[in-house]
Amino acid sequence: MNDQAIMALKVLAPAALFAGLVMLIAWWPRAGRRSSAAARTRLGWVAALALGGGFIAGLLVVLGGWPGWPPRERWMWLLPIASAAIAAGIVMGFVGRGALVRAIIAVFLSAAIAWMIQPLPAVEAPWRVRAIAGAGVLLWWIALEPLAQHRAGALLPAALCITFAGLSMIILEARFANLSLATSAAAAALGAITFVALLQRRLSFAHGGTLVAAALLVSISVVGWMYRARGASVTALHFILIGAAPLMLWLGELPIVRRRAAGQATLIRLALVAGPVAAAIAVAPAIAKSEGEADYPY
Repeated sequence: MNDQAIMALKVLAPAALFAGLVMLIAWWPRAGRRSSAAARTRLGWVAALALGGGFIAGLLVVLGGWPGWPPRERWMWLLPIASAAIAAGIVMGFVGRGALVRAIIAVFLSAAIAWMIQPLPAVEAPWRVRAIAGAGVLLWWIALEPLAQHRAGALLPAALCITFAGLSMIILEARFANLSLATSAAAAALGAITFVALLQRRLSFAHGGTLVAAALLVSISVVGWMYRARGASVTALHFILIGAAPLMLWLGELPIVRRRAAGQATLIRLALVAGPVAAAIAVAPAIAKSEGEADYPY
């Protein structure tokens, strides 16, 4: 086994183990029990802790330990961002019974992320980058939270696993290996959550889990865009396609999909998610090259 494979294992293993154990400890005692949708969403904080904690476990391996305070490099602010997202997700899971309360929590987290995102000195209009990050988290959460409330089980974590795996590949194409590896930790955590969801089909990602997913997906995408290397064929289009991928699950609610057998419908929904991810990986580089070099921030 080469050094790269060993490093990947060191990052992915703790992320998957942490997420899987958290989900199993919380959900296994409920196996076989009937529970209402309200009871399921009250455990939304578990998904928030599993996903966010798994990402942090992998990130700390990549960083070689605690990066100090304030973090010694701007991109390392992803650690406090993930910590804030976990805290907000846990609070939402425990007290966010009403839509207004959940919206207030999401707004506060979005504002905090806008403050914690650290644009590079060469980035023009850093306030715009902060605004995009904060608004992106809020809007992405608003778009996916109703679906998470409606559909329990493995579908949403599996779709997010595909999304974060694709994001990791895009960031690797942008030549930021450390961030790519940290992003793959989030994908590994989601893979473990998906496995538990296959055993406990009433698992819900609503009321906490989607908030952490929004915070990580948008923040990592913004940081990946800022740090892309000169000459890398990665533009904002790549990250937009990745961010749009989970939202394709809404197309799976069309009658033409819902009328199909459960297994077929699930495969169609996951294929809808994989489409934009595949486009970002395969098609968007060709588009970027045909338009010439992107505006690099440094």
